[in-house]
Amino acid sequence: MAHLRLEASLPNDSRTEFLFATCVGLLDCFENPERARDFHLEWDEFSDNYRQAMPPVRAALMNGFGQAQEHPLISKLVNPTASDRTTLMTDDVLNALMELARSLSPRERCEIAESDYGADAKKQLVSLNRLLESSDCRIRSGESWFPAEVIELASHDPQNSGFVGCTALVLINAIHNKGFDGQSASRWRAHHLAYRNLKLPEREIIISGFRHIYEIATEWDPYWDYSASDPIPINAIIPTSPDIEAIQLPNIDSILKRGRF
Repeated sequence: MAHLRLEASLPNDSRTEFLFATCVGLLDCFENPERARDFHLEWDEFSDNYRQAMPPVRAALMNGFGQAQEHPLISKLVNPTASDRTTLMTDDVLNALMELARSLSPRERCEIAESDYGADAKKQLVSLNRLLESSDCRIRSGESWFPAEVIELASHDPQNSGFVGCTALVLINAIHNKGFDGQSASRWRAHHLAYRNLKLPEREIIISGFRHIYEIATEWDPYWDYSASDPIPINAIIPTSPDIEAIQLPNIDSILKRGRF
């Protein structure tokens, strides 16, 4: 650990080693809190260096600091901002998701409308089209059945041709509700493999949506029933990058959020 502490204090020698050593130090706070440092001095000295990291790395590191501070395991003076903890701007994520949802073809929209065993399919289709034509694609009071019911059903069925578009709609509403939607966490838990297998750019947009909810909603947790003796499967961890074909190891910030490695 002495070598890593030294690397964590040398941002100008090797940024990669500096950031890696900082991440390992944060992991150690969770694994061995009795010997952990409080990161007060490091934050005071190097917070600008952390902010200069590539967006996915910066967001992962800042989420680690935030989780460690909230537990609390490190100094209260370590206080990353909301923008520190997000890889992408909310408007950018929402715009990409809305574009994806609105790209649903007439045939796909019809299949979505019939998802509830064909019940009220015509009314569902009218409501779905109205939602997709709205300025923000938000489901509001009075729309909890038309079209929310068929959107939820289609987003739970990877074989439905509207699966991706409906997932985008679920994510849009989850982002607006800061994750308190009762839907997006269970979607990731149930269908993370299906999302990972999407073709680009759909995969990029969908995973970035889940990633954004993870970053803006500290209470959002698709892993609530895992424990130290029942670790999260690596392929269930939300990637820091949608280019998940190259990912072989778990993401550090997701491990930090669970308090173990």
